[in-house]
Amino acid sequence: FRLFFNMDKTIVHYIYDPLCGWCYAASPIVSVMQSRGVDIELHGGALWEPATKLDNEKASFIRNADERIAQLSGVTFGHAYLEGLLKNPDTVFWSRPTVAAVMAASNIEPKLGINMLSAIQHAHYVLGLRVVNQSELISLANELGISESKFKQALNGLPLDDHIHKTRALMQKFGVSGFPAFIRQSGPEFSVIQHQRYYSNPEGVLQEL
Repeated sequence: FRLFFNMDKTIVHYIYDPLCGWCYAASPIVSVMQSRGVDIELHGGALWEPATKLDNEKASFIRNADERIAQLSGVTFGHAYLEGLLKNPDTVFWSRPTVAAVMAASNIEPKLGINMLSAIQHAHYVLGLRVVNQSELISLANELGISESKFKQALNGLPLDDHIHKTRALMQKFGVSGFPAFIRQSGPEFSVIQHQRYYSNPEGVLQEL
């Protein structure tokens, strides 16, 4: 990840996974930072690796967590997700294609990375779409103004394994055990933001920035 020593500049390193419910819970926090012009650097992980189908126990665990997430953060889980994706035994959860899509969008234009992440989360958690499928990701890219050819070109040859490995190394370096995580960098100084307190008060994160 980037290191620089401009004491007037702050970066927030955001460790995320597009198919992590708690990252979805943190999306209002990210939106607040984005709206205030905070420089956010994305580090995608691999929560769902390899591709996984949900058994009843996993689906029940996720549903209970999602109820807690909705209560705490106010984010919406759509009927198509709750009654469709979660209940369908053929639904596949797989982080790699979604992280790759965010990386590709970022490479086309840095600010598009967060926009792609938000689009994937909305498509998954609200619309119940199968975002592990490239066709769905291409459609989301199109909605962001990225042509299919440009998006596919950006996907081609992405150093995805290296990116995920570096994300895991970053998590280990700062003692982060799960997703999401936010690490504040101000010049040479780093600190882990205790973001959990801001799920119900996203604006409060600005006090730390």
